[in-house]
Amino acid sequence: KIGVSFYTPGILLKTLSNFKIDLIQIPINYINRSFINQKILKKIKKQNIEVHARSIFLQGLLLKKKTNNKRFKKFISYINMWHNNNKISRLESSLNFFNNLNFIDKYIFGLESLTQLKQIIKTKKRKIIDFPKFDEKYIKDPRKWT
Repeated sequence: KIGVSFYTPGILLKTLSNFKIDLIQIPINYINRSFINQKILKKIKKQNIEVHARSIFLQGLLLKKKTNNKRFKKFISYINMWHNNNKISRLESSLNFFNNLNFIDKYIFGLESLTQLKQIIKTKKRKIIDFPKFDEKYIKDPRKWT
């Protein structure tokens, strides 16, 4: 199989218009939803492309309760409030975001321990209707964090 990893929907669409791709890898989580777009989804389905989701924890940022990084304090405070109000863990929200995204075939995520893998496997499915949104672009794209 020939696969390509993408950061932006525009480059994905240009690539699919010019090349036959079997597999794509895209960043997707409840903060970065840029690939959840009807035009993209139609093209992927029409070309029978396998989709792998990466950055589902946004480089671990969606799982943090606090940070010393001043750029992320407002964001962490916001998602802390959302999780407290909704009585849900950060891991549950991150994983359950994918419950209704039936176009994703595989998930790629990093781990630091076997304990983390066990927590992920044990996470219960929950129906969540309204996920938090945060529109500051630097949060959505870890390439802009430095």
